[in-house]
Amino acid sequence: MEIWPTSNIGITSTRRSRKICGTQIVPSWFLSSSAECISTPPSMPADCQRDLQQNELYIHFLGCNTYQAWRCDRTDPVVWFELTEGKVYELPDEEHPRAFIVTESGLPSWVLPHTVEHVYKRLRHVNSQDAKGKSKVVE
Repeated sequence: MEIWPTSNIGITSTRRSRKICGTQIVPSWFLSSSAECISTPPSMPADCQRDLQQNELYIHFLGCNTYQAWRCDRTDPVVWFELTEGKVYELPDEEHPRAFIVTESGLPSWVLPHTVEHVYKRLRHVNSQDAKGKSKVVE
């Protein structure tokens, strides 16, 4: 686990990972929390940025089960793509597209779309809308 303080919002970010049951998916993510929204993940120290891999996540918790989420789209320069919970995305090396969710315990996960329909009913409306993520370049 790597930890670094972020100077602009007074939070600490940590890198974590876990395997998703029944898949080969092992998402890595950076986690931070504060009462303030952030416009993009904060800049990382050079050694963390060198180790950053495409498709790693950045989850920023705001409290009360509210968060912001991004996926690293490119590493040189670093580009973060804003994620929408419940929206289906293509993942590298995965046969089926997966929906992004954050579990009740606060862990990011990628689930099959029918799981959203049956388990995460509050998110069913997301894929019926044209929710588009936004990419942001981080210097």
